[in-house]
Amino acid sequence: PMPTGPSHTIDTPPRYAVVAPTYNHAGPLPGVLTALAPLGLTVIAVDDGSSDTTPGILAAWAAADPGRVVVRHPENQ
Repeated sequence: PMPTGPSHTIDTPPRYAVVAPTYNHAGPLPGVLTALAPLGLTVIAVDDGSSDTTPGILAAWAAADPGRVVVRHPENQ
């Protein structure tokens, strides 16, 4: 069944999220995260078992804002 009421109003615009998958992308990752920041999106970063410095970059990024989400797989899937 469809929802019976609106999920947002003029005063509360809809919220959007983007999932950013990554695997050993430490080089471009800071630029990607910086580019997403001003868009007002919820960013869910998924690390698929990176063995480079990607986990540390994501940990620092998430620590800077409690609304940022990081999911880390212990090994590449």
